[in-house]
Formats: sequence, structure tokens, C-alpha cells
Amino acid sequence: MNSEISPPYDDAVAEAEGWFISYAPGNSDGTNWRLERRDEDAVFNSDHDAHRHVVAKATEGSEYHRACLAFLRDHEPIEYGIVTGVAR
Repeated sequence: MNSEISPPYDDAVAEAEGWFISYAPGNSDGTNWRLERRDEDAVFNSDHDAHRHVVAKATEGSEYHRACLAFLRDHEPIEYGIVTGVAR
């Protein structure tokens, strides 16, 4: 992960729900941080389904999910737009 910043990410919570935030610089859309589904768990059919889940949990009041979205908003606005745009 980027040594200067890190998401408020808890493996146990996100893994149990089937998603994660990854640091992968050089994505084709210019992003470094991504919110994705865990492919090996197959809880979600797509990354967009994982996005909807995280946004729904944040909307329901989960401080953890709100903090993850705030991290993307502050450090990866393109991905934040993708994640929150899918949920609309």
C-alpha cells in the first residue's frame, strides 16, 4: 500500500462482506485506489454490486462504510464517483 496514506480498511469486516479496497497504481482510468469485490468469495456478481453494498451500508449509518467512502472521496475522487454513481 501507499506508505503515505491508507484507507480505514478492516480486512475482517470487508472480507466477510466480500469486498476490499486495493492500491494498484497505473489503472487505465488514472486511479490508484479501487473498491472491488473479492473474486474468490463470489459474494457479489460484480464490482458494481460491491459498490452498491458499501453505499447502502453507509446510507444505513455504518460509520465504517462511511469512512471507507470518505477515504475514496478525499484520496481517489474518480473512484468515489464510480462507486457512488453506480449506487444511484
